[in-house]
Amino acid sequence: MIFKREQILKKLKKYFPKKISRKKAIFTLLLVFFVLIILLVSIEIFSIFLIKKMGLNWEPAYLRIIKGYTSANLVGGRTEYHSWGSWNVPNYQGRIANYCIDVNYKFNSYGARDKERSTSGLGRTLVFGDSFIEGWGVDQDKILTAQLEKISGKEFLNFGNSGSGFAVLNEYILYRDFASKFEYDSVIVGLTVGNDFADNDLKAWQGSAMIYYRPFFKLSDDKKDVEPVYFAEKVEGKYLLGLEPENKAAHFTVYSNWKDFSAFLNLSNFIQAYNLYFSKDSAGAKKFTYNLDFSDDAIIASLLVHEKFSKLIGDKDKYILVIPSATDVYHYLNSGKQKSPKMEKFKKSLSNQGWQVIDPIDVFANLPEDKIPEYFICDGHWSAKGDKLIAEYLYNLIKTK
Repeated sequence: MIFKREQILKKLKKYFPKKISRKKAIFTLLLVFFVLIILLVSIEIFSIFLIKKMGLNWEPAYLRIIKGYTSANLVGGRTEYHSWGSWNVPNYQGRIANYCIDVNYKFNSYGARDKERSTSGLGRTLVFGDSFIEGWGVDQDKILTAQLEKISGKEFLNFGNSGSGFAVLNEYILYRDFASKFEYDSVIVGLTVGNDFADNDLKAWQGSAMIYYRPFFKLSDDKKDVEPVYFAEKVEGKYLLGLEPENKAAHFTVYSNWKDFSAFLNLSNFIQAYNLYFSKDSAGAKKFTYNLDFSDDAIIASLLVHEKFSKLIGDKDKYILVIPSATDVYHYLNSGKQKSPKMEKFKKSLSNQGWQVIDPIDVFANLPEDKIPEYFICDGHWSAKGDKLIAEYLYNLIKTK
């Protein structure tokens, strides 16, 4: 059916009897536009509120740009030429900001995430470990060693490092080649069950770009001794994984994805990540690392390095701090707090070497279940509240020794 011009105009007049002025039309369009903007802004603000409510210290890229930081990688802050592998640039200051955290980093004159220390001092403890000990995602005055100092009034020197693949072999060599020059009375070594066994196992890293200058296990043929081996060339002054200060591309990885500019567009990802780490029902999506599902060689090698470490320390007090992640806690709860026989055997072997083993998994598991997420950040590391909880627990055990 074909309508003539007159028929169309007649129908339009029927539904729109009055002529709409040009100004009124523009005003209406602007009004609709501003209502949409207000709606989108409201949704974005509400999304940011929900993300904060979940305990995720994340901000969209536009807020990070306004605040003046652009790097998620501590670009120019990590090195890879020391005998123990990854370390930090002395006196470096930077920031880490990603989907989960936003913290300032400051390394002292010898590259530790710590206040300045002299080599001499009484009643001091050297603390070694990976990202949990360095204080990943936690402000510097609230990390584990800082909390221990506040509680005890004594010095706890932080030798933790977040560089990929940092575990007991790195910590042993760090102590042997550098940290042992600091006067101390005791040593704490963190054992992150989830990755420490694999971190020094070359087989677990085959085909990875992470085989930079760092030590790996090499077991003797009879598996009664272990030595470090390196599969990358040592280059003095080299930055970790090529993240030198001039690497402009690396500076902008914090918002390389356009979705990073919106809290609303990321909300579903955050809810999924939150449920993965902080839902008792979904804990099965990740392994219970206390089962030690690692190669036999990696477990043997880890024990041998711990034995070397213990002998090097000598008669001074030495502790292994077992580090459970959020999903480890939920797996433990789901099992009715059943101990892993393999893990219990490993801990007993460490005790036979002279280590005093401290495992705080029950400290977390005994918390009200709805409060557990407060003690972790969104990627499973301990939060400032978690660091304080373990610092208090540790101090109460150590002060009686």
